[in-house]
Amino acid sequence: MQDRDALTALSPGAHLWLIPSIEISAWSRRIDWYLGFQIRRALPHRRFEFGPDMRQLLEAFEEPIPKISRTENLPLMVASMSLLPNHQTVVIPPSDDWIATCHRVWKGLDEPATRVFLPPGLTLQEFEKKWPSDVDHGSIEVVSAL
Repeated sequence: MQDRDALTALSPGAHLWLIPSIEISAWSRRIDWYLGFQIRRALPHRRFEFGPDMRQLLEAFEEPIPKISRTENLPLMVASMSLLPNHQTVVIPPSDDWIATCHRVWKGLDEPATRVFLPPGLTLQEFEKKWPSDVDHGSIEVVSAL
């Protein structure tokens, strides 16, 4: 695991950037600015709900109303290769185990070279301690909170 400083935090080198939510991280707000505020614009988006007219129509034809399940506070992925020196940026919302969520996203994307921007209050030592040890730490770079 490599520690990145503030001067090289936004430089090329990792395909995936994992960032905390913009409400708590100065790094995330800066990255969102480079992304044309795509993260901030996605915040008010809520899951799809059928309107009353569609519900009436479905009931008239005796069709079941489809359940569209989407849990709030899921990670948000932004394709960022044209705006930042990486391929994807994923916003990891606050949770009880933020590091486990980061690890799950990283594993789900086939363990690419990754830069993790830590939320305030989380140190590199805590991150290293909680990150599963069965994986290659060489492809993980960590940036401390501003």
